[in-house]
Amino acid sequence: MPSALTCLARNASHSSLSGLRRLLGLSQAALAGRLGVSQPHVAQLESQADMHLGTLRRHIAALGGELELVVRFPDQRIEIVLPDNNTPHPPH
Repeated sequence: MPSALTCLARNASHSSLSGLRRLLGLSQAALAGRLGVSQPHVAQLESQADMHLGTLRRHIAALGGELELVVRFPDQRIEIVLPDNNTPHPPH
């Protein structure tokens, strides 16, 4: 049975970082404290249309979640495994 949070998230009119934060009952200031940044920085992050996956991953982790990346095609759904932040990047 899905949790109440899952049901609320599925029924949300749109999903956004600010909406998710509010759904979890956190203020921008509280999230900023978890991230070690300022409240205006959180406001800026929440309004960005484009950000690095690492930034998004840290934001979601500070909310208590884990980022999953899924690609949907008409006939299949594929999960992209993101490298761990501590994994060294291969040389180019």
